[in-house]
Amino acid sequence: MNEINASIALRRALGAYATGVTIVAVPAAGGGGFGITVNSFHSVSLSPPLIGWCIGKDSLRFRTFADAPAFGISVLAGGQSDLAQRFATDSEITPGDARFEHGAEGALLVQGAVSRFACSVWARNDAGDHVALIGEVKTFDGPSEAEALTFLRGAYGTTGRLTGKA
Repeated sequence: MNEINASIALRRALGAYATGVTIVAVPAAGGGGFGITVNSFHSVSLSPPLIGWCIGKDSLRFRTFADAPAFGISVLAGGQSDLAQRFATDSEITPGDARFEHGAEGALLVQGAVSRFACSVWARNDAGDHVALIGEVKTFDGPSEAEALTFLRGAYGTTGRLTGKA
């Protein structure tokens, strides 16, 4: 198998793992900001409170997010797949966009999200073709009772059909 086919096969295999869907957003000078859809969100530590996400070094939006001193992460609700789709390709948040509000550290947070975290950057770690960004949680809210948006095998869904408790 050549390198390209191996990468495609690996991506498909990884896509069989259902993830939540988040928007990471950073403010821009003069209002507004930038957002990106992320499913690499993960918890890192409870003490200190740290969460993380990764961004590809080849992303056209890499510098915007990798250099930001703070960011907001919003765990999207089931009815917010339009936002996930929008920020998968576009990043601009116009000043006054009613779907976003400012949190601690100037973080932009999605209205109606299941959970939201305002973070300052705690570490930036090289991770192959990505950079892992670790944020210290300054404030958070949630979870709401809304179903969370999920992503599996290239399609959006929700947590509505979960069974059992861990």
